[in-house]
Amino acid sequence: MSLIGRGDLNEYALELVLEEDLDEADEYGLDPIPMAAPVTIHGAGVDDGYSGAVPIGFDFEFDGVVYDELAMVSTNSYARLDGSINSLDNSLLYGAAGSVDHILAPWWDNTETEDATGYVQYETQTLEDGSRVFLLEWRVLQNYAHTPTNKRVLVFQVVLYENTNVVEYRYAVPEVTGSPSATSSASVGVKRDTSGPAVNANVRDFYGTDHVRGGSGKTPFSISLSAAPGNHYPGDATNTTEGERFLFRFSPPLLPVPAGDLEDGPYTLPIGVAASEQTFDPLPTVNAPEYTTLDRLVAISLFSDARADDDDTLPVEGDSRRGWWGSDDGDNFGSKLWLLERATHTPENRAKARDHALEALQWLLDEGIAEALEVEVEQLADGSAGLVVTITRGDEVVLRYPALWGTVSDGT
Repeated sequence: MSLIGRGDLNEYALELVLEEDLDEADEYGLDPIPMAAPVTIHGAGVDDGYSGAVPIGFDFEFDGVVYDELAMVSTNSYARLDGSINSLDNSLLYGAAGSVDHILAPWWDNTETEDATGYVQYETQTLEDGSRVFLLEWRVLQNYAHTPTNKRVLVFQVVLYENTNVVEYRYAVPEVTGSPSATSSASVGVKRDTSGPAVNANVRDFYGTDHVRGGSGKTPFSISLSAAPGNHYPGDATNTTEGERFLFRFSPPLLPVPAGDLEDGPYTLPIGVAASEQTFDPLPTVNAPEYTTLDRLVAISLFSDARADDDDTLPVEGDSRRGWWGSDDGDNFGSKLWLLERATHTPENRAKARDHALEALQWLLDEGIAEALEVEVEQLADGSAGLVVTITRGDEVVLRYPALWGTVSDGT
């Protein structure tokens, strides 16, 4: 079992994903992901329904614990990974010290499945890369007191991703019939075991008590779907607080470097200081001298700035597009890692860092210097990110470059 979570949900990255943040890879945009053959947990017209165990279909890690099933799924729009809470009392998301429940709450409230076509359903799908995703979807009345002629129907999903252990909450545009009552309250976020200390680190409120973008308040909140400041439900196209629809993405930190692993690599190169001050610091390995030149080739390739293409977004608008002074015409030696120097730690940006590194090192394969290479981005114990390059050239060589990417809270 890996070390992510470590009992502090504040170590996870909470993103409020807007339309403007999406790219071509986001096939479903902000919408719930379509299910092909879902399994029904609760049918239509169910109030205060609490299920038994629901299989996830793969191992999913949350707060340092691996789960292969949900312990319970409720028509009150939350699910437990473990624990025993079965209640419509959504203030329990923030529960006092002593609770041992791990909870995922996309819209914990006194909801019930819609009277004619409502449900709570799940499905496990396989993605193009072979990994799997678990979809848990609710179709519920915003309030149990709504009637067939005056109702607001909410549809939303909890989405769990294999390998990355990312949690998403996706919301559809509400369906309104007649003139339903507007007042509603909900708890949106995640909760871990609060039986130990540091209760504030055991809850993440996805809305925030003041509804700020990507808030992480620790106390319950009430919202109104009509009164100022307006439509707070995430699926509302006219959401007057955020300006548009959005989804929540909750990502665990990258694995810290386990103590002792640093001895596996022959050298480390300190990054983030002036080039004239950068020196190689050999670690005690038996055959380290054999790879001195290779280590330097990798370091120069990664930490020389390649020129940004015309369609690349610069960290600072109007800044230099850089480029290594020694590049020949038509050549773009170096890497584009520098484009991420003001980027936040998100799965997408970590994937970009990996792609930039692979592109910069491709010439080692083309010239026959390396037989194979792999790149991973890992998070160090101090919160910064490092790069791990594994090169096969006869034997496998692991090069680790710590402090590649410092902790950035908001990308500014």
